[in-house]
Amino acid sequence: MPKMNLIKYSDRMTVEEAYEKFIKFCRAKDLSEKTLWYYNNNFKRFNNFLLEEDIGLISEINGEVMTDYILFLKEGDRTNSSINTYLRAVRAFLYHLMDLGYLEEFKITLLRKTEKIKITYTDGELRKLLKKPDIKNCGFAEYRNWVLTNWLLATGNRSRTVRNIKIGDLDLNDGYVVLREVKNKKQRIIPIAKSLIVILQEYLTFLNQDKDQYLFCSIYGEKLTAEGISSAIPTYNQKRGVDKTSIHLYRHTFAKRWIKNGGDIFRLQKILGHSNMEMVRKYVNMYGEDLKENFEEFNPINQFVNTRKEHIKLK
Repeated sequence: MPKMNLIKYSDRMTVEEAYEKFIKFCRAKDLSEKTLWYYNNNFKRFNNFLLEEDIGLISEINGEVMTDYILFLKEGDRTNSSINTYLRAVRAFLYHLMDLGYLEEFKITLLRKTEKIKITYTDGELRKLLKKPDIKNCGFAEYRNWVLTNWLLATGNRSRTVRNIKIGDLDLNDGYVVLREVKNKKQRIIPIAKSLIVILQEYLTFLNQDKDQYLFCSIYGEKLTAEGISSAIPTYNQKRGVDKTSIHLYRHTFAKRWIKNGGDIFRLQKILGHSNMEMVRKYVNMYGEDLKENFEEFNPINQFVNTRKEHIKLK
């Protein structure tokens, strides 16, 4: 079905009126409050720029304006990665208007950036973090954080996903968990490692067995807040003598070790919940040096080629 041409109507539409329509659309799609906050925060920056440029109508925005906006962002000595974060929000807004026919189509291209290798936890750090505390002499929070650390390393789950897992989502007999709160809103089922099942079986004996009980709860049995889990892991890590404190590093560590151990990248995509292979390919590229380990041993060509050195003989 062809798009309706509403360009003439948009000649009178202000940027703020158009943004209100965009936010209504986002709410209708049931986007998270975090996503709405991201759009609102970046729209304010973009709109302030437009006002400085004396631009108030949607019809005045074009590719040249966006080029000027990128140059404006560059003046703040921001990295390309940060600028792209701002641009993605504005691009979502403007592309929506283009889809509706309110704005002439033009392309908004993100800046090229150098992909840095993501830091992960080392073997030594993991040994410190995974050492089981003395249950008789430690509090619930420390014990829970130990179980949580094992879970993060064994699943690669995001913080938000972990906070929303309930006991009823677990099936330890068949070895899987249903993940209901995920980034793309597509619930999925992933397997649970046998070693993690053993840990969970003990951990659950200390919890209320109600299926609606959150798996990783506060000391009062309540759902962990985003701030609560964000402070729990750094406190736990530092107490164990590990300076790295990011929860997301466990996700990178999971991905790196999966790849190094020869895991199937298509299964990795499903387990981590990526909608496409782009991020998985980045993981493979990031850890290219690590993939050289045992390269000769596993390379198929070595099964057919004689690698024994021989003197070159002249005729």
